[in-house]
This record gives sequence, structure tokens and C-alpha cells, in this order.
Amino acid sequence: MSAATLWLSMPGWAAAQPNAPSTPAPGNSRATVELLERVQAEAPDPLLLLRLAELAVLAGACEDALGHYERFFESCTGCDAQTLGVKRFEQTVERCLVTIDRESEVRGRAQIPRSKEPVTSPADATQREVTDLLKAAREVHGPRAVRALLTLAEAGPNPGPRLLNELREMAFAILSERNASAEQVEMFLQRLKKVDHQRYEVLKAELQEAKEPVALNALRRQVMDALVAGSVGGRAPRTVTASCRPNDALEWGQITVSSSPWSEAYLNGEKLGSTPVARADALAGCVTLRLIDPEKGTSVLKNVTVRSNKVAVVQVDLRTGEDSVRYE
Repeated sequence: MSAATLWLSMPGWAAAQPNAPSTPAPGNSRATVELLERVQAEAPDPLLLLRLAELAVLAGACEDALGHYERFFESCTGCDAQTLGVKRFEQTVERCLVTIDRESEVRGRAQIPRSKEPVTSPADATQREVTDLLKAAREVHGPRAVRALLTLAEAGPNPGPRLLNELREMAFAILSERNASAEQVEMFLQRLKKVDHQRYEVLKAELQEAKEPVALNALRRQVMDALVAGSVGGRAPRTVTASCRPNDALEWGQITVSSSPWSEAYLNGEKLGSTPVARADALAGCVTLRLIDPEKGTSVLKNVTVRSNKVAVVQVDLRTGEDSVRYE
């Protein structure tokens, strides 16, 4: 049996075909690996090494997968499958949350080139990371988290870094509506450790002293901001101004919105309804208000400060963009 014929006959190859399962049957995985290893020893073929790496990732054996990629690139210098190998290797690095140092070590030993796709950042969200965060966010605000999970599913098997970063930031916003725990902050710190080890050490030391919810919330916000700012398309860390302070105590206020003409109102991306909207709950601090004129299709975007235990009364003229805010 030739290597190419064996490749086509392996469980999981059908995953590329319509209406086929995406992974090999669990019971056949070990036998498949042993068969591939025997054939590779008798008739070396770089494609078989890619297949072995794929099976190792599916089994959760990430270090084994990296070893197979090293062997692949050592035997595939300039071969036709090198571009495919680079893409698969980089997908494995993301899926397995491989550290920057480990990735650099493997790349250096096997002389693995980088893909020609847009450069990404170590701080970029991974698909697994976003999925886990949104699942946790369902406990805080189910509808918003579920909509984000549906967006992720609709993006297909390889969503781009910008979408993943946006969905992670959405999950962060939802999770921030409840007080942080030391365990949650520690989890976020472990993610930051892969991006900025020095900052990780500083914040890790602060976590040892943080006991009150306000201190834990502030630490969580710092970690979130560091990850968001370092990612592709990320914003700069939030700064404190006289009118909009960090709301580490998670205090609440309300917002009332009216517009001329009437419009559809969205608060931080969440639809409030048609104006006028009365006394909608909102976390105190800076919020983003978008008003959309459904007849003309135009919109106005405003940043508003919600004060704790106050009602921010916002009036907007969509024709001129002028607005006024008072507090009750």
C-alpha cells in the first residue's frame, strides 16, 4: 500500500468530505497511529508525519504533535506540502496554547518558516479560550453569552484573531458584572504569563495581598486590559479621568434615553429597545450608547458616564448629533 493510498484510507480523512465525522473513531486512534508509524518507518513520507501530528492533537498529546512537526519539517525542506505543514503547525500552537519560548525552540530546531498570513500577537485570544470564557459568562448573563457563542460557531472552524479578540472582550465585559474571585484572577494571570511574564510576576505578588472584592476586581481589570491592549486590534488600557472612574466596587446606576426622531438604542452593544427608553440598569462608569435611525439607516455614537445610584438622562438630536446629559 502506498503512503498516499494509506493517507486517503485513514479514519478522519473523510472529515474533509461532506457529511462526514470530523475526527477518527476513538477506538481506532491507537491502531491508526501504530500503523502510520510502521509505514513511516518502512516508506518515509512527510504527509504521514502531518497525519500523526493531527492525531496527536486530537488525543491531547500536544508535545507528541510538536515532535511530529519537527520530523516533518526536517524531511520536507522545500517540498510541496511545506505550506500546509506551516498552517497546521501554527493551528496546533494556538490550539495547544504553546508558550512563546517553546514555539521558538521548535521553530529554531526544525527551521520552521512562518506563514504569510497577517502577523498575530501572543495576546490574541484562542478559540478554546473564548469558548471557555463565554461558557463561564453564561452564568452571569445567559442571553448575551449565548449570542456570542452562536457568533463564534457561525464563524466556522478557523475564526480570525480579530473576531476572537472581540468575543473575548465581550466575555470579559460580562464577567466583570460580578465580583472577581481569587481563583478567577489566578486563571487570568496564567494567561497573562504566556504574554508578559514580568507583568505577571508583579500582579501575582499583588494577588497575595488582595482580599477584598474591590482589590480583586481592580486586579482582574488590569489583567484583562493587558491582554486586550496587546492583541490584534486591541484598544489601549483604560485610563482614569475625573468624570469616569474605574468601577471596582461594581456599583450600578440607570440610564434614560430619548431621541429626535425616534431610534433604536443600544448600550454597550446590547439592544435596549426603541426610544424613549426609561431607567435601564447599567454598571456605573463609561458606557457606549448607539442610536440608529431605522428609516435613514444612520447612527450616532455617544460615550456617556453613568453614576452610581443616579439616573443619567440622555437626550440626542439625531439630525445634528447634539446631545445633553443630566442626572436625577
